[in-house]
Amino acid sequence: MKVPSIPQNEQVRLAALHRYVVLDTPPEAEFDDFTRLASQICGTPISLISLVDAGRQWFKSRVGLDLSETPREMAFCAYTILGDQIFEVPDALKDERFADHPLVQGAPDIRFYAGAPLHAADGSNVGTICVMDRVPHTLTDGQRDALEILGRQIIRQLELRTSGARSARDAAFRQAILDSAAASIISTTPEGIITTFSHGSEQLLGFAADEVVGKRTPEIIHDPEEVVARASELTRELGRPVAAGFEVFVCKPSCGNPETRDWTYIRKDGMRIPVLLSVSAILDHQGVLTGFLGVARDITELKRAQADLENVAAELSRSNSDLEKFAYIASHDLQEPLRMITTYLQLLMKRYAGKLDAEADQFIGFAVDGAARLQTLVRGLLTYARIGTGKATAVPVHIAAPIKVALENLKLIIAEKEAMIIEGPMPTVLGDPVMLAQLFQNLIGNGLKFCKGHMPRIGISSRRSGDEWIFSVEDNGIGIEPQFLERIFAIFQRLHSHADYPGTGIGLALCKKIVERHGGRIWVTSECGKGSTFSFSLPAIPGKD
Repeated sequence: MKVPSIPQNEQVRLAALHRYVVLDTPPEAEFDDFTRLASQICGTPISLISLVDAGRQWFKSRVGLDLSETPREMAFCAYTILGDQIFEVPDALKDERFADHPLVQGAPDIRFYAGAPLHAADGSNVGTICVMDRVPHTLTDGQRDALEILGRQIIRQLELRTSGARSARDAAFRQAILDSAAASIISTTPEGIITTFSHGSEQLLGFAADEVVGKRTPEIIHDPEEVVARASELTRELGRPVAAGFEVFVCKPSCGNPETRDWTYIRKDGMRIPVLLSVSAILDHQGVLTGFLGVARDITELKRAQADLENVAAELSRSNSDLEKFAYIASHDLQEPLRMITTYLQLLMKRYAGKLDAEADQFIGFAVDGAARLQTLVRGLLTYARIGTGKATAVPVHIAAPIKVALENLKLIIAEKEAMIIEGPMPTVLGDPVMLAQLFQNLIGNGLKFCKGHMPRIGISSRRSGDEWIFSVEDNGIGIEPQFLERIFAIFQRLHSHADYPGTGIGLALCKKIVERHGGRIWVTSECGKGSTFSFSLPAIPGKD
């Protein structure tokens, strides 16, 4: 017995066979009809649908043979799949390939064989429809045609069987998704009749799927007043009448614009549920509208949280306002007694210096210094509170003007330290000139203060970035360690002792508040020992460079 060769496309062929998922499946009447027809048409007692696997041929359907499979090397069909035409052996005893074949020399005593290859969708030969006889035989042309026709029909049946199984799996998968989704998923026909009502929809709305599928439209679960109101909105927006019904939900999606918005669902028991509903069109492979899909999520907890958050925000706003008012009033009312304390302490120092012992002079000096620092702190608090409670004006301000005011206020320090101030070109923005002068004064003052051992050098520059201006105040001072870059804008945050660098810890917090009151943001970049650059943004005047 000669062993048949292996097709060159064997791996592709086996992959095509296994895609049909048909090996070792139970008998099916559709395939049994083909083998009976083949046997009757060809006048043979044996007919098989044979599928050739890697090491065997397995019979999906058989007539006149008890075997369910044979080794591949014994398969006549293994020769058939090597070509594209019917393979025919008129007399196996006279064919050297089969003369000593076990199935020829013994039961079932095959003498005649004819098989038509089964061409899969990709052209691979996955098996055969074959007929056999125990006596020599030759097919007529009509019988050969019939055998090839049957082969094509078998492949069609395999394709249908596979696509049907795939469709069933896909449908089961889609249903599993629908059933497991926490959201309400509802699909409809183009006219609005519900076609799918997910398990999540049943739980959310209290309707059973069989109560609504094929019978109702989603209008039954919507607040009628919201539908009417939305119809009026759409009528004005689109410039055409929009009916207060199903069209309200789909007029935009049907034009290719999915829509997501808040709605109120009405449960079967009348309970109202706020939802976020997304509606989109369902199109077939040719782009034809076949329906609509609505996916809704219950946002009851979220709404209870957009309300709790609003209450907290309102409470925080009131608290902040109260604190700012308290700081303003307290600092304002502290001014007068502090002036009195400072004045009398200074008088004590002037009148009694050297008349008491050295320790008394020292104590009076400490008191005078402390009172002066407290007075500075109160003034800072008053300014900080005033920024928070007062109204900021918004007039065109050429930034060179507030910088000039700031430099004038700092001229003694600038002269004392022989500081170099370099100013670049400045734009005009909308803002409060007093606040902006305070902002530059604080930033420039910091650059002058935190510079030791050499002449301070401060550069002031601006640049346009989109719809805002970026201003920078760069110094050559001591710099800031990276871990402190975020905290320096908080009120009362000081990085150095008062003995090293005097201050209240309010200046940069005040800068941040001023910038934010103008709709900007502030940040700093720095390197220890090489200086810092404080930058802030202010909105540009629309249409003005």
